[in-house]
Amino acid sequence: MKQVQFYIKEYFSTTNPAVFIISGLLTALLVFLNYFFRLDDTIRSLPSATAIYFSWFLVFLFAFTMPYLIYGIMDRKNYITEKSFIQLLLIAPLLFAIKISIIATPCFTDNGPDSLFWNKILFWPVLVVIITASLIITWKLFNSDQPFYGMKTKGINWKPYWLMLLMMVPLVALASAQTDFQAVYPK
Repeated sequence: MKQVQFYIKEYFSTTNPAVFIISGLLTALLVFLNYFFRLDDTIRSLPSATAIYFSWFLVFLFAFTMPYLIYGIMDRKNYITEKSFIQLLLIAPLLFAIKISIIATPCFTDNGPDSLFWNKILFWPVLVVIITASLIITWKLFNSDQPFYGMKTKGINWKPYWLMLLMMVPLVALASAQTDFQAVYPK
């Protein structure tokens, strides 16, 4: 538990409080705009797959770029200078836009419910393969000297991880009993 407390204290001691608050407010604003103006429904109703993809790309580009711009303004520094950083800052919204824009409904059988069932069963694993392959390619191009994003296992103290997991399981179990949770997260 001390290790977890250390990480939390270290995070807050190295984070600019004004940037933290402004970024939090920006996140809250984006969530509000998404739900109040039904951003997902609005974008998905666009006439072409290209328009849907490009719209999501712009949403994610704005959401990913703004915190760096806020940091730059607050610290009076330009953090977006390295070519590889700029490339990754563009690749991230591309990948997120792909993930959210893919809507595939192949017909597996003539029976509608059966076809819907197989779409739901196969869609998420196929999407995981697509996104994982994209991440592996990105990692090979930019960070192959590092462990694959978050996959380092050597030299890790697992005790804080398991402790936090044990603390979260009852909370997730409680949340999963809520009808709102069940409506949004059946997958």
